Amino acid sequence: MSLIIDGDPDENSRVLAELLQSGVTVRAARKPFTVEGRSYAAGALVIRREGNLPDLDAVLAKLRNRTPMQAVGTSRVEAGPDLGGSEFDVLVAPRVGVLAGMPISSDDYGHIWHLFDQELGLRFSSLDAGRFARVDLSRYNVLVFPPVMGGVGMYRQALGQGGLQRLRQWIEAGGTAIGLDGGARLLADSTLTLTASRFREQAVELHPSPVWSIPAAMVEQAGRPAATGLRAAPTPKPGPEMAAAPTPDPTGRRASPYDVAPLLGPGAAPFAAGVDQGTALGGAPKRMDEWLQDSLAAGRKGPEAEDRARADERLRRFMPQGALLRAQLDPEEWLGYGLDSEITVWFGADDALLAAPPAAVAARFADIDRLHLGGLLWPEGAARLAHTAYATRENVGRGQVILFAGPPAWRRWMRDSERLLVNAVLLGPGLGTRWSTAW
Repeated sequence: MSLIIDGDPDENSRVLAELLQSGVTVRAARKPFTVEGRSYAAGALVIRREGNLPDLDAVLAKLRNRTPMQAVGTSRVEAGPDLGGSEFDVLVAPRVGVLAGMPISSDDYGHIWHLFDQELGLRFSSLDAGRFARVDLSRYNVLVFPPVMGGVGMYRQALGQGGLQRLRQWIEAGGTAIGLDGGARLLADSTLTLTASRFREQAVELHPSPVWSIPAAMVEQAGRPAATGLRAAPTPKPGPEMAAAPTPDPTGRRASPYDVAPLLGPGAAPFAAGVDQGTALGGAPKRMDEWLQDSLAAGRKGPEAEDRARADERLRRFMPQGALLRAQLDPEEWLGYGLDSEITVWFGADDALLAAPPAAVAARFADIDRLHLGGLLWPEGAARLAHTAYATRENVGRGQVILFAGPPAWRRWMRDSERLLVNAVLLGPGLGTRWSTAW
């Protein structure tokens, strides 16, 4: 006999936390299934009586009034995998450590504390970042790295070389490391070589951002004065391509280089009707090298790494500092269990996360024309963010690294992005890692 709990409702995340902390053996479905006339999505929880706690009924009695439980007397299903099959993985109770103290952002730590302690009733330990190298990491199977004040260098300094080496060994042995915003930048830092995922600042040469902005020459003119002489227009080359008329540049109507309208999504645009937003950019994003071309000094054939780095630094100034954006979920990735195919995330950071297989992109920002849902989003920021990752998961040895490009629990505002974090903590030790021995 088995009991089945729908994995979709947020309340059932607290139920799952209580079950795991009580020692109940819980399995999670990796595929949808239908049993005794009721259908369940991936992420449904299955509790088998066989091999479970002797006092299982007493534990479940405390939870029955909080969530429906379907009792089934068979392992056979009408659709999907049988309940006794390999598509139902045993979850591992999370033993969580959250880094705290300098240089961790106290606000961001507080948001995580409130989610874990007040919302989930999840026991966890606060780990002083400055003493990380002396922490007994074998006590934990989940470590959460919150955003940091002062940049990733402050994180590296606090943890120390010895702490970073012990972190790598712990992950490779089966640990789940979760990085949020600045914590993600630490775990994805190219000098650690923990993951193949990178923030764009460290991957400009491999993945230069597309540029949706005023012309580079206009940007230069709006900056600090320079005296490099006149820049002559290129001479057209003879040939068939001369017949094509150049596309009119909408920037010619601008009152100044600062006369640029922010990007508004379909849902926000009606609320701004009749209000002067500035001159829309029009057109489409350009490749960075193409955009840079008209700002190069005479005699230079093309942009170099320094030019791209400087252009990317400028684009980072236009990244949203508190916008609601649309993210699309991978239906095959367990981080998204209990969520729709698209979610709204709050995002306020100055860089974009890039990932490709073997990393799993659990949540990806939408196309430019569907990205904006609310708040201030400049075209430059939209082009730099579209189709980049919000949440990724990557296996490292027996363990895994989970990255969030922004803080998913910021002020406890966004339930959907919080659910991604909750799944990472509650499901991660069982679904994403391999342990040679039981904890």
